[in-house]
Amino acid sequence: MTKAIYDIDPKLTGSAAKLYDNLDDWPADGPEPPFSTEVWTFIKKAEAALKEAGE
Repeated sequence: MTKAIYDIDPKLTGSAAKLYDNLDDWPADGPEPPFSTEVWTFIKKAEAALKEAGE
């Protein structure tokens, strides 16, 4: 999910991850999150597994 942002500017990747890490804190009257916190947790675990595997 952060690759597209990384391709634009690698410095923004951490900011995007922090944004998604705080999905539960998004205001109710703000934009609708693109996915649930459960999906974000899965994405982070998958990313960690890829890094561990050397991908």
